[in-house]
Amino acid sequence: MSNNAARFAAVDASHGHLLSTLSETEKSLLGLPYAANEPALVRARLRARRLFLRYNQTGPSTHDPADLPSGQKPQGIGGSDDDGAEVAPGVNSEERRHLLAELFGISFEQTAQVEVEPPFYCDYGTNIKLEGSWYTNFNTVILDCSEVSIGTGVLFGPK
Repeated sequence: MSNNAARFAAVDASHGHLLSTLSETEKSLLGLPYAANEPALVRARLRARRLFLRYNQTGPSTHDPADLPSGQKPQGIGGSDDDGAEVAPGVNSEERRHLLAELFGISFEQTAQVEVEPPFYCDYGTNIKLEGSWYTNFNTVILDCSEVSIGTGVLFGPK
């Protein structure tokens, strides 16, 4: 028996009573072995792919940071929870913000503190939980088969 087969057998033995009552999505979120080809999961991955492919083809905001008053930073870059309505327009275009809101299952307002440099890739998007401001550089891949929690003020480097 291979190592993987042995691990799956151990999970079946210890969680067998529970596994039969869970959907494949629930198993995935719990970190248990699951069938990724289950139709609901396939649909959810296709939804995410369509959204991030559209996102990856969009352009940044047309606002020029040089037009900002001295000392004022664009929204989303080093933003904080106390950034209010007076914060200048962000570097993300409105189209990008709408796509991020749909991809991550968050409000349009929450995207004001999120900047994702394309290209960006993920499995589902809705399993990525954002706790505040977040910046991610180019070529980020997040495999969110299970919940991925990203705290406030987190910065991801490229690749």
